Amino acid sequence: MARGRKAWARAEWRQCGIKGSWAKLLKELAAIARSGVAFDRDEHVPGIPAVGVALAVQRGTIYAISVPVPSARFQDNEVALTAAIRGMWSWLADVMAM
Repeated sequence: MARGRKAWARAEWRQCGIKGSWAKLLKELAAIARSGVAFDRDEHVPGIPAVGVALAVQRGTIYAISVPVPSARFQDNEVALTAAIRGMWSWLADVMAM
């Protein structure tokens, strides 16, 4: 879920003007696009939150990765997990540029 949200945030459909619950989703996607990181807070699988990133490469291809962690460990390690996945994103960007 986190990687999917990050991939959607990189898409260019955010100006569609949808209201209601879509507005909340669009607001969240805009925040994800700004931060570069998405979170799944037990929304996909109860007890398994995740942090994810997406990388757009040549010809509009989007790759996304996420790191799921049991809830008991996620809360205490959220900052470190976020830093680690940002590092992975940076490494992937370098690899994909080759």
